[in-house]
Amino acid sequence: MVSGGFFNGPHIGKQTVPLRSKATPVDTINLDVLLAREELAFVREQVRLDSIKMIDKLKYDNTKWELISYTSEELSGEGTNGRAAQIIDGDKNTYWHSSWKSSTANPPHKFVIDMKEPVELNAFAFDLSGGKERFQKEILIEGSLDNEKWFDIYENKDCPTPQEGYKTGGYLLRIDSVVTARYLRLNIKKVHTGVAYARLNEFSVLNLPMTSIGEIADKAESASIYVKGNCVCVDAPAAAESATVDIYSLSGKKVVTRTITDILAGDVISVHSFDLVPGVYTVRYATADGNVYSAKVKI
Repeated sequence: MVSGGFFNGPHIGKQTVPLRSKATPVDTINLDVLLAREELAFVREQVRLDSIKMIDKLKYDNTKWELISYTSEELSGEGTNGRAAQIIDGDKNTYWHSSWKSSTANPPHKFVIDMKEPVELNAFAFDLSGGKERFQKEILIEGSLDNEKWFDIYENKDCPTPQEGYKTGGYLLRIDSVVTARYLRLNIKKVHTGVAYARLNEFSVLNLPMTSIGEIADKAESASIYVKGNCVCVDAPAAAESATVDIYSLSGKKVVTRTITDILAGDVISVHSFDLVPGVYTVRYATADGNVYSAKVKI
């Protein structure tokens, strides 16, 4: 049809693109690569979901805790949400929000939590929502056994952000050793966009199991940690959404750290050791789903 059929016969102008008179079907495209990528995406999504389930199982029951102090909360502007106690109500769908309607509460935003008994912990889980403009950027977590003497447990000046386009997110933050505390003081010092407002759905504590390479060397799922050339290598025992390789000196100081994402079983993860002086080091490989492997290597 040419211009709605108002022309008689063919009408070819400068903007006319002639139709192909011979249509050859494309039946030689190899879809195996596309299908493999699609299958890989499904596998990684299942690994991510399994990791979330495993982490949820390892969390201490925070609904038994008590929030004994906080710096601000929003009681009217967030409907049934906004209350400080909602960070430990066991529900990821509820959230605390810093005060904004009647007055603006500027960071730092602080919470003091009584876990009712001494707890051994080595990781913290955060569930957040509201987008990057509400996500915590800089935090400090302190611990105490008596709510009087406090000690630093964990500090992070650049906490993770949600994936591009996502308004919610959750992540795990690990520490290098097991700490015992009854009271925790969470201090949100800064928010990612630099605004005053912050939002937090759930704050949880875990004690993740440590797995030694020597204990599982005969198992198919074990990780192999070794030195090859100028690299420390880890043979990934299973697929993982992400993992961290940390290298410690004999004094316990972390000298190298590297985070890897989208890991498949059998992947060889290499970390350069150019800057390390010759000696014995401890290598720690920790996956997002809670598996931790360690071994000593000689460089």
